Amino acid sequence: MIQAADIREWRNHDVIDPKGHKIGVLEAIYVDTTTDEPAMATVGVPLMAVFLLIVLVAVVLGLVGATVAGLSYLLVIGIVLLVADLALAAVRLSRRSRRRLLR
Repeated sequence: MIQAADIREWRNHDVIDPKGHKIGVLEAIYVDTTTDEPAMATVGVPLMAVFLLIVLVAVVLGLVGATVAGLSYLLVIGIVLLVADLALAAVRLSRRSRRRLLR
């Protein structure tokens, strides 16, 4: 059994998948109060930040009164997601190139 004190020390450490790729950073551990066993964990994922940014942009545009007629809004959302994906790919590529330089 994992002790609760040990789990608290894991916060802010990298969470990796079985292949060794980083998923994100461990943010919090939630414990079942009836059994005192770990029940759930939250992991900070950079992709979630991009999603929240897109939602924020959509809300701001809605508050400003920007509207898109017809199905063009799907095109706008697609373009925003494409730009966000390209930005994330550029960040990942730069990180990989830095790792290769350090080796």
